[in-house]
Amino acid sequence: MLVAAFLVALAPLTVATAAIAGALVVVLTLIRPHFALYLLALAVPFGSLREFAVGPISIGGAEAVGILVAGAWVLRALALREPIRWRAPLTWALVVFLFVGLVSTLGALSLAHSVKELLRWGELLVIFLAAGNLLRGRRIYVAAGFVLLGAALEGLLGLYQFFRQAGPEGFVLLGRFMRAYGTFEQPNPYAGYLGLVFPLALALVLSAPAAWWEVIATRQWRVAAWVGVAIAAALALGGIVASWSRGAWIGLAASTATVILLRGRRWAAALLIAAALAVALLGAGAAANVLPPAIVERFADVGAYFRPFDVRTVEVTDANWAIVERMAHWQAGWAMFGDRPWLGVGFGNYEAVYPAYAIGIWRDPLGHAHNYYINVAAEAGLIGLGAYLAVIAAALAQTGRSARRASGLARALCIGALGMLVHLCVHNVVDNLYVHGMNMLVGMALGMAWAFYDERPTARVSETKP
Repeated sequence: MLVAAFLVALAPLTVATAAIAGALVVVLTLIRPHFALYLLALAVPFGSLREFAVGPISIGGAEAVGILVAGAWVLRALALREPIRWRAPLTWALVVFLFVGLVSTLGALSLAHSVKELLRWGELLVIFLAAGNLLRGRRIYVAAGFVLLGAALEGLLGLYQFFRQAGPEGFVLLGRFMRAYGTFEQPNPYAGYLGLVFPLALALVLSAPAAWWEVIATRQWRVAAWVGVAIAAALALGGIVASWSRGAWIGLAASTATVILLRGRRWAAALLIAAALAVALLGAGAAANVLPPAIVERFADVGAYFRPFDVRTVEVTDANWAIVERMAHWQAGWAMFGDRPWLGVGFGNYEAVYPAYAIGIWRDPLGHAHNYYINVAAEAGLIGLGAYLAVIAAALAQTGRSARRASGLARALCIGALGMLVHLCVHNVVDNLYVHGMNMLVGMALGMAWAFYDERPTARVSETKP
């Protein structure tokens, strides 16, 4: 203790403060490992503010907290001899996918990039199991509250950037706004993060405050909690719109429709009416030249995402730059898959081998193929793509089973997790959302839904009972 105190006294103030805070977090986590999951919900959006690189691997706050979660959970299980619950369809699917990825590294150009990708999926598996074992009862709702808090703060930051033009000049929008990017450095992953969280918030908002009785006994606090969730949902939605990310908008439409349709027939009818009105208003506004041309073009270009073309025959302009660049990476990934159709070029090796497949002026690998399905097919071949689709199928089946078994607020959270999966599947057609710690966020949400499968309905809590 004296040596530690001496070292802290000699260290700069910021380093000493960080060391003391880190020590307190470690001790608290060893006593209550589920607290680290609450911290992880905030570390995913804000952990990238401080990162250091080890080769191609970047370690930030989310990765550090993920290691803390795994270590504290395993140590607690060993010390108290607690059984570890691990048998689930998603566990088996993830293990198979990781095994296929490991086998694909036999032909990899860069083992360091393969290790990075294997660790990414290993993190998802570990956090899924940790959340499924450590979170029970009210802990699940507290964890969901921290997830929504992180999204609310990111949404607020994004709206500030949007209206105050706080950001790089290249993100200027319509001459007086700024594409929101939060703490993610780019608008697309920022919008992807908010798009993953928004279905959780929406599912809870569609549950009336009276449905929160199993978690909060006092009526006034239930109403306050519902209002807080509604504010978080509004801020997340505002951030998605301000990001100007078409991929996130498409994912948002799909996940919102999923959540509303699963909530019941009344909500489904309301969705159809609202969608019809929105389309009619947009069409009328465009026809009357009321909407700004940039907004009309943004919606009109959505279809161009899915029209294949040869980038070598297209003249690149400022208007089509993003679409042509994305198509160039799709074609590069498809060429990798064509050369090695069974096990690909090696898990995580898209970036490493990209220079050999680059087309025209598109020499920057950007880290991924801007389509995760093409990306995984290029890196792990047809076998890897099949294993990944099995992971998605297992996640949907397992979470849907939890939703059918649960009731009240628990069912709402499971439906929100299904909406998150839908957004992930749709948005990944034009991007890769397994970045910036979002893989651990997905694992945590799926673990929370899995934990509900063993939960039993709770007897109604009296209004006056503390």
